[in-house]
Amino acid sequence: MNMREIFVGLKQDEDNYPPFTHEHLQAEFVEPSRYRILAAPAFAESMAVGDVVATKNHDGHEWVSHVVKNSDHGLFRVVVRDDNLDREHVVKVFNSMGCNAVLTSFGIITIDVPPTVDAEHVLQELNAGFDEGDWDFEVPVRPLGLEPPHDDED
Repeated sequence: MNMREIFVGLKQDEDNYPPFTHEHLQAEFVEPSRYRILAAPAFAESMAVGDVVATKNHDGHEWVSHVVKNSDHGLFRVVVRDDNLDREHVVKVFNSMGCNAVLTSFGIITIDVPPTVDAEHVLQELNAGFDEGDWDFEVPVRPLGLEPPHDDED
């Protein structure tokens, strides 16, 4: 496998979040200017593990321009709110469901949801932890088979 580090530019909000202007991602070379994402992004939006992205070379680095092929993997990100909750335990819970959960050096837990995993079950666990005040979470890439949220406000 021809692995390479590629870069994704990040848009910061008015509070300068995320705290970086770019993110490094491990990727596999597919063909010139095409790479497959190998690890879940901690900050980059709209891409998940297995997605093939187009890149442009700038100053010797490959920078992601867009996703060219979705992998059907989903991505959840969790930030633990309860300081008494063992983050490694949270990772183990989601790994036991068939996901690939990782505690990043930023304190964010990324949860890669392959298409073979029951994403609805993962979402139920995430919602239960949210309701208990254990964590906040977001869904940057909706997993295959997960229904979009319903708006009750019309």
